[in-house]
Amino acid sequence: MEKPQVIVHVPLPAQEVADFMFEYVFDCRQICIVGRSDDCAIRILGGAGQREISPHHCLMEIDPPVVRLYDLGSECGTYVNGARLQSIPDATDLPHSAAVELQDGDEIRLGDTVLHVMIGANLDVTEAVPA
Repeated sequence: MEKPQVIVHVPLPAQEVADFMFEYVFDCRQICIVGRSDDCAIRILGGAGQREISPHHCLMEIDPPVVRLYDLGSECGTYVNGARLQSIPDATDLPHSAAVELQDGDEIRLGDTVLHVMIGANLDVTEAVPA
């Protein structure tokens, strides 16, 4: 039986290494904070647009193949495929009505940084990364 996975591609700042992506692979249930703080599971590194990214910007509730995304009260917002998410400043009580359930191929934008989400069974981690 194929095991569902979630892969999130996070680009490095363009001025450091062009077209290089960090790849995060999730195959079990977990909560993942995304932001520029050192304690984030997915940390967005330097670059000109870093100040647009909050220390704890958004939260991914992952239970492959289901992924829910919440904005954690970020000042500049979290966008999925161009649509801004409703902000939830208190991560201790996440209402599912405020979540956006991600689909394979969705793009998450935080400031100038775009994350790509792949959802499927036994994904090849070497698959082409969107350019």
